[in-house]
Amino acid sequence: MVAGNHTFINELLKLNHFENIYASKEGRYPEIELKKIRLEGDPDYVFLSSEPFPFKDEHAFEIGRFTHHAKTVFVDGEMFSWYGSRLLKAFDYFKLVHAKI
Repeated sequence: MVAGNHTFINELLKLNHFENIYASKEGRYPEIELKKIRLEGDPDYVFLSSEPFPFKDEHAFEIGRFTHHAKTVFVDGEMFSWYGSRLLKAFDYFKLVHAKI
C-alpha cells in the first residue's frame, strides 16, 4: 500500500520537493505489487514510515530487492501524516530528511 494522490501525505511530499511516483494512481492508498516498482517509476528513495505500520530492516531489504538503486529511508510517520500541531515541526523535519539523503 502506498500514499496516492489526494492524500495529506502526497501534499506534504509535493510541498517539500519530493516526487511521489504513485501520485497518479487511482485511489488514496492503492495497493501495489513490489515486483512492478521499477516499471512504475523506479524511485530514488523509498520512505518507510514509523506508522501506521512500523517498518523494520527486513522490510527495507525486501523492498530494495525490487528497485534498481533506491535508498531506503526510515521516516517519522507523524511528520508525514498527522495534520494540526505536528505541522509546526514537519517542515523542519523535511529539511532534515533532505539533508540525510
